Amino acid sequence: MIKFITILNEIVDSPYSLSPPIFHKQNNFSNYVDYEFTTDNKREYYVRFSNEWTGTDKTTQKYNWATQLTFSPKELSTSKETEVGDENFGKILATVSKALKEYTTKYKPEYVYWKGIKGNKETNVGDSTKRQRIYNMVMDKMAGGITGYTSIKGDRVSGILTKDEIPTPGINKIFTYPEKPSFYNKEEAEKKVSRFNLQR
Repeated sequence: MIKFITILNEIVDSPYSLSPPIFHKQNNFSNYVDYEFTTDNKREYYVRFSNEWTGTDKTTQKYNWATQLTFSPKELSTSKETEVGDENFGKILATVSKALKEYTTKYKPEYVYWKGIKGNKETNVGDSTKRQRIYNMVMDKMAGGITGYTSIKGDRVSGILTKDEIPTPGINKIFTYPEKPSFYNKEEAEKKVSRFNLQR
């Protein structure tokens, strides 16, 4: 089982060097961007930003493109195993944070989110694991310092949301918009909430 104090001591370490971003297109409304790095143990990792168009006639969300951040050892990408206990987890998290900063600067996504992680041998503490709480703590702290984004904190899902109108000014071409995109409409969203409350 991973020790809380061990991770805390490791977090101060500097991040690993990242590769340039590698773009993979799946279709017009689904793609992902990978950053790769190699640990001190010579294990190769990737940090992945998976982009999905979600703006289909929705007036209750403030984004149309959702980006999920994940990371994993490349050699375990098709395995159910998620625990790699001999790595410097704090240094890996510092690298993931670095990748997020580089990604937001280059691509200007609308919304990026990440979920807590859990190793095979970890036990739950409340609604989250020790590793998950550390992961959220580090990512939430870092996310609060990204210019132009609002940090969203949660036990299981956290993220950052652009403060700009959408489409975000300067947004990268990987975020394709259809001819008739749906946009978050604050007035319409409030009306829907009001109608729902009246019907209760």
